[in-house]
Amino acid sequence: MLIEPAATARPERHRSDGAVVARLVHQKRLDHALQALSIVRSQGHNPTMDIFGTGPLEGELSAHSERLGLTDAVRWNGYDARAKEIFGTASYTLISSHYEGHPVAILEAMSAGCIPISYDIEYGPSDIITDGIDGILVSDGDVEALAAAISRVQTMSATERKRMRRAAVRRARQYSPRVIADHWFNHIALARNDKKTLRRIDVHASLMDLSFDADGMLIEIDINAGRTPDIDFVMVGWIGRNRDAYGRTEARLTVTSGKLVAIAHIQAEKLSAIKALSVMDIFLDIHGVESWGRTRVASESVIIPTPLHGMAPYTTVGGNLSMKYPTAETGSSTSSTSP
Repeated sequence: MLIEPAATARPERHRSDGAVVARLVHQKRLDHALQALSIVRSQGHNPTMDIFGTGPLEGELSAHSERLGLTDAVRWNGYDARAKEIFGTASYTLISSHYEGHPVAILEAMSAGCIPISYDIEYGPSDIITDGIDGILVSDGDVEALAAAISRVQTMSATERKRMRRAAVRRARQYSPRVIADHWFNHIALARNDKKTLRRIDVHASLMDLSFDADGMLIEIDINAGRTPDIDFVMVGWIGRNRDAYGRTEARLTVTSGKLVAIAHIQAEKLSAIKALSVMDIFLDIHGVESWGRTRVASESVIIPTPLHGMAPYTTVGGNLSMKYPTAETGSSTSSTSP
């Protein structure tokens, strides 16, 4: 996340002026912000709040504000393309959401020296705000604590507020386009330096058993990859002949009678997006720390069962495992006419 400064930070601003820029939806939980404001005013302070934003709860929140006696304290400004400029004059902003990703409003407020007061929610606020230094974090859903934080901003000395505003601006600068671009450059450089060229190895795979269960197809494959001590994982994949289908599923590795065996389950649900008949070739992929390999799965020595779940596996004329999907679940689908 990167930002430009939202507005010029004015050194002088009234300590009681608050601002919220948010959609008027349940996620933002603005009823908590209104309740907190009401509590602070009942304690003899006179904070106000400019709210910028629209949404389905606009009428409900406005009525709630009136019931709390906040008619003269809250201004509903609706949508304004320049709303973030309010952070240049507001003393504090509230984030009372149920959840956030990486809230831009916090950084925009901080970039303009507006003190953020936020619930400590997932995700984002605690990654940005250092409590008591460049903003204030309170327990999620604790309206009383939210009110106490507003009171704190009202009652702290001008010097303390000034110190917190400056710290907020410094923190926001760490998310400037230049800083973020430098971080990306450094991480990409590190990744490039750590990049390794994997060695391709010869892999041979033979089908040992194929059966259907309640929701798909179970495959057991004998793997012969020579010396392969660095195997991290094995995948069984399928590729449509017309490039109309692709997918993979991770296989479980085991040793049976001295053989390295991959056991994979292909759920019919994974293929459900395929609408027209697709012919798919089955592959085995091996991935290791320093090597990789891919091969078709030989299946001519195994009897293929009757199709089920719309899945019709068969052995091609080349002796490898393929599958038709979707197909009728009656009759045999074994074929010797495909490559």
